[in-house]
Amino acid sequence: TGAVLTVSRPYAEQLLTAQGADGLERLMQSKRHMLFGISNGIDLPTLRRVFWKVGENARAESQLAPLLADRVSDRKILKNLPAYKQAAKLLVQRRYELQQDGDKVLISFVGRLAEQKGIALLTEVIPGEGVTPLESILRKNERVQILIGGPICFGDPAVERLRILSAELSERFPGRFRAIFDFILHRDAMEITAGSDLFLMPSRYEPGGITQLEALSVGTLVVARNVGGIRATLLDYRDVGSELNKEGNSFL
Repeated sequence: TGAVLTVSRPYAEQLLTAQGADGLERLMQSKRHMLFGISNGIDLPTLRRVFWKVGENARAESQLAPLLADRVSDRKILKNLPAYKQAAKLLVQRRYELQQDGDKVLISFVGRLAEQKGIALLTEVIPGEGVTPLESILRKNERVQILIGGPICFGDPAVERLRILSAELSERFPGRFRAIFDFILHRDAMEITAGSDLFLMPSRYEPGGITQLEALSVGTLVVARNVGGIRATLLDYRDVGSELNKEGNSFL
């Protein structure tokens, strides 16, 4: 073959290391001259049309008049972005039994539930606080709601901890926390993402990643871990120094 392609440049670099290649590092090093990384992408026009349909369906369920009935353009969808997101949030809150309030800050995590996706960062007790990050967030911010969903990796200890913790948090914070341990259709996942204010992506490692791009495409801020393919597609809003990075599009 003429080249070895990976889903991002940082991941291509990781494949040259023992930790990143998991036993294939010598092979990758011998192919260094033909190893390339090209970041994953999304079909933005198609995805925005999905978002338009999600927004209009959400408005219809709330008995609101349609904003764009036909002749949809990217510019028109973006112009109506806030109204669509507000309608989607109320729909998601109803569907997943969260308090229906447009002023709540909805934080979502949608994807495969596995240790690799960084869920241990959410479920391990914070030293000195005696509580997990999920509980700490809910305690300190009464406006916050958290929705986690996706298929589980069976036998994963991190997932089992999340299941136990989720049952406790659902009981202690009714209407503010919900976890769905099952596959979520892409359309439903986009509905959750569109209705959210913040999208979490705490992956321990991530070769490429698609969901962070989908979140940005519908105006949802991303809070992610600065690793692999995430680092290739997201720019931290905070600069190294005291100045803010005006080109930033996320929080890493």
